[in-house]
Amino acid sequence: MKPSLKYFLLTTILASVLFPSPPPVFAVSDDERGDVVSYSALIRENTSVAKKRSDEVEAALEIISAGRDHQSAIEITTRIKTNLPEIDPKATVRVPEEVLNNLIREGDDYHDLQATLRPLLKFYGLGGRVLPVLFKSEMPVVGSSAPNGLMVSTRAVALLSKKELRGIVAHELCHLVVVDVFRAAIDARDYRTLRIIELFCDAGAAATMEVLERNPKSVINGLLKLQQVLEMEFDERDVEGKHPTTSTRIRLSKEVIGRFAPETRSLMVAPTKAFTPHSHTPSSSFL
Repeated sequence: MKPSLKYFLLTTILASVLFPSPPPVFAVSDDERGDVVSYSALIRENTSVAKKRSDEVEAALEIISAGRDHQSAIEITTRIKTNLPEIDPKATVRVPEEVLNNLIREGDDYHDLQATLRPLLKFYGLGGRVLPVLFKSEMPVVGSSAPNGLMVSTRAVALLSKKELRGIVAHELCHLVVVDVFRAAIDARDYRTLRIIELFCDAGAAATMEVLERNPKSVINGLLKLQQVLEMEFDERDVEGKHPTTSTRIRLSKEVIGRFAPETRSLMVAPTKAFTPHSHTPSSSFL
């Protein structure tokens, strides 16, 4: 797989190859929606010319908390639910041809991925509406194809723990609530807004993992693993500045986790264990 595919997946640009998605099994109830605070509108406001000089981490935190102090993880995830778009369960999932040509649609690894992500998708009412897609690749990729596809490579499954994988996928789901401003920023080459959106998604994913598993650190730990392998094995480096720096993402993680549980601030981000990325040959379980 070409290294550039990672950025294609992460920007949620749709390709022209289609395959059907399964029937619905879960949906967000109408009474949960209530009065919706638009995250897209908050991003536009917080990335306006008047606020260009504001700190990107603080901007992301202000957006995720809708400008309110002391927002709990439950309040944040409830707001994410209300911002999710309506997704037609019969809609097709669009993926790049390279993904389609390497699809894994049966076997233990396919079913294990579905089981791993099922609680997360159910939590957001997306079961049967957003489809996890497993494909064979030596590059660790977790990406979305808005509005209803989640693409996960076999290398990512091998590299990440199940909790880290759920944390990264939670980040991708947060992209669904701001896909309009995300695409607009891509078109405008507005890299500052793109970085703030990435931090927003990091914060939303941490809130999600706090509610689901009391393990918000899984998001940053998974991101660091992916980044290390992509840089060392594939020489993938964000030279244009479309994504936050590692230190900025760690700072965001510390800030947002500290807001969830102040008494655990000394345990915010677990240091990642040193490991040596290597040329990966998929095992026989990854067909």
